[in-house]
Amino acid sequence: MTHNVNGPASAPTLPSLGSNIPQKETNMNGKVHSTDEWTAPVVTRRKAIIAIAAAGAIAALPTASTAEESEDAWDKACRLADELSGVLNETRGGGWFVTVYPGNHSDRPICFRRISSHLRRQNEIDPRLKALIDAHEMAFRTFSDECIFTDQISLGRKATKTELRRYCRAAKREAAAFDAVLAFVPRNDATRIRKAQFLLDFNSHSQLNDNQVELLLISMCGGFA
Repeated sequence: MTHNVNGPASAPTLPSLGSNIPQKETNMNGKVHSTDEWTAPVVTRRKAIIAIAAAGAIAALPTASTAEESEDAWDKACRLADELSGVLNETRGGGWFVTVYPGNHSDRPICFRRISSHLRRQNEIDPRLKALIDAHEMAFRTFSDECIFTDQISLGRKATKTELRRYCRAAKREAAAFDAVLAFVPRNDATRIRKAQFLLDFNSHSQLNDNQVELLLISMCGGFA
């Protein structure tokens, strides 16, 4: 029995553990920018449970938008107002302030005003009150003159109908002018003081009737009874 000797015997080889398609494996390694030699991680049940728990904890963490939504409205308003106050320091030399109303309050809820003008108006008497006081003083002088022409003692006779009509008209005009001062609503301290001085002068020689007291109280309430 003869044997053919073709050299040393070769051991059979096992198939590679990698992909059967070399080109596909090369492309996958290129996407993840990893080395050519890659070993699949071993996933145990314990590792899977830990990974699921960690993912749940991360999902439960509040994001920036969630934190803003959970912020109390008052706290948010205070924070934004504080930020606005800092920005106004750098706005046009820091000479302006802002009045802000709720958005549903009016068509223009935000109003920028110059600080110097605002302070000047606060320290000035409202010119409308000045005009009302001047009008009353003029009406009062006219009324006083008409009183002389209806005084029977000074005239030595009875007043004529014409003189009485003039007296009644002057009395009505003086009363209306005085009521206009009483009803005027002052908007700053300087105007309030001037109105109080006017009433003190009047009170030194006369008194308010019930209707006049009501007008004064309404004006103290901002013009609304």
